[in-house]
Amino acid sequence: MNHDFQGSYYFISGEKGNTITTSGQGFNTDLNFNNFEGEWIFQDGVYVYQTIYLQFGSLKTDDQAVECSSFNSDFYGPRSLTLGSITIKVIERDELMYCRIRTNNFTLDTGTSYIIMNEWHAEFNNFGNNQVNYNNITHEGNRGGIQSDL
Repeated sequence: MNHDFQGSYYFISGEKGNTITTSGQGFNTDLNFNNFEGEWIFQDGVYVYQTIYLQFGSLKTDDQAVECSSFNSDFYGPRSLTLGSITIKVIERDELMYCRIRTNNFTLDTGTSYIIMNEWHAEFNNFGNNQVNYNNITHEGNRGGIQSDL
């Protein structure tokens, strides 16, 4: 199967239990989740060339590996992220490499997940007034860092 679409992907369903199966095909640009009532569940590994945006709704990795150049949930609407026992790799592409989470209205279930910031200038940022706890984060670069408002 060839996959040549070059635009961003938007998941906007307001339903619970939406599943995403990639069958080994990556997303060429951004992946956007954007509905207050929506819930999306990965059925297999997910590769996103650029950024995963969790703007509203619930995202569950269902123990599937995730690779992206950035993860952005720097929004105020209600969001939840369930990681399980996965490895998330945030790797450099086009100098877009960060993980940003605004903790207001945000629920995180890290399980036994492992987050790897995989390049020299990666940034991991938490903003907001709610405390969230991560299981394991590794910064493999020689620049960048981890920042939290709390």
